[in-house]
Amino acid sequence: MIIQHTLDPNAKITDEQRAELREARKRPIDFSDAPELTPEQIELFRQAVLERNRRMKKQTVSVRLDRQTIERAKSIDENYTTLLAQIIFTVLHDPELLDQILLPQGYKQVW
Repeated sequence: MIIQHTLDPNAKITDEQRAELREARKRPIDFSDAPELTPEQIELFRQAVLERNRRMKKQTVSVRLDRQTIERAKSIDENYTTLLAQIIFTVLHDPELLDQILLPQGYKQVW
């Protein structure tokens, strides 16, 4: 029997879901219906992983932030650098939000 769940990445996991996961750990994985990969498939998979890693590689940057910004980010999440990276990514990929911030500063509309 196959049980599938679709999780919202922003949703908190419930106690019931935690219990299901603990129980699932105890069961063996059944690979009987999964054929072995051919050498060609393994190579394609390896290439896909390398390409994904190349595209997703993060760069280290240095940014000067005021103390209030850092303290606020730390108060939201102990992994505040990840939080700040997510905020920057979100703003830079939201045209309306980006214009709302940039236009009053004298920047031209970017979208």
